[in-house]
Amino acid sequence: MTRYLQVNSFNFLTRILYTFIIGDLIGVPLYITFWVVVVINVVQGYFLHKKISFKSQNNVFFKYLIITILIGIAEFIFVDYLYKIFDYQYLATLITALCVFLIRFTFLKKIFK
Repeated sequence: MTRYLQVNSFNFLTRILYTFIIGDLIGVPLYITFWVVVVINVVQGYFLHKKISFKSQNNVFFKYLIITILIGIAEFIFVDYLYKIFDYQYLATLITALCVFLIRFTFLKKIFK
């Protein structure tokens, strides 16, 4: 779990940073920012989880991708809702990502076995 926390912390921090830069500083709309950052984090997260968190030899990229996209859709719905309340993309992303953390861990632990 410690390696998983390290990888997820790195992914989480880079996700918030990318969202803040792309969405809040540059002013790209939420529906574009969210998915650009998700794509970056999917690729980054897959390789970090595969090599560091779960040390898996299995090639499960498509399972990882499907799970990440499904979780991403649910996250987007919540981020969009919270963005309307807080008016900051990074804050809406921060709150939602913290809530999804354990759900993601449960699914990833199963696919990388």
